[in-house]
Amino acid sequence: MCNLTRNFFTGLRAAQIRVIFTLPSQYGSFSHPLAYIEWFRPFTAIDEAVGMYKVVRSTCNRARHSAVVGVNQILQACHLAPKFGSAPVDCSWTHLNVLEKATEFFLNHYNSFDQFAMLQAN
Repeated sequence: MCNLTRNFFTGLRAAQIRVIFTLPSQYGSFSHPLAYIEWFRPFTAIDEAVGMYKVVRSTCNRARHSAVVGVNQILQACHLAPKFGSAPVDCSWTHLNVLEKATEFFLNHYNSFDQFAMLQAN
């Protein structure tokens, strides 16, 4: 992978959108709806074994690092796949709760043609 494709992710982070909302007019007007998000740490190194970026949640004082951002600041959806270890997968994990129960994830660029093509460029 060339440095150009790695540099594309510089400054980008994954986040879990918890809610999209608008504020009542007495709190001002915003040109876009707002999103309450919980951050993951920035993309840094690619795990060579699987060829994907590994991410974990970002925390501040042991609480999830969160923010309110305009939806216009959200670049695109991404697929985070849980990092499976050698132990059996917890049977309580479902598509509805895996982001809450797993602690490490991979940015699955195989789920998006654009992300895959960008990362495979030489």
